[in-house]
Amino acid sequence: MSFLYRKIPTQSAGIFMLQIYKTDYLIYNEVRHVSLG
Repeated sequence: MSFLYRKIPTQSAGIFMLQIYKTDYLIYNEVRHVSLG
């Protein structure tokens, strides 16, 4: 996994991680909303 990140510029990696974080957050909110009914 780490060898992949060496090829990606730090800025791009940060944006990529941010996108994943945002997606996870949205999914978490959806699941929580459904769980609470």
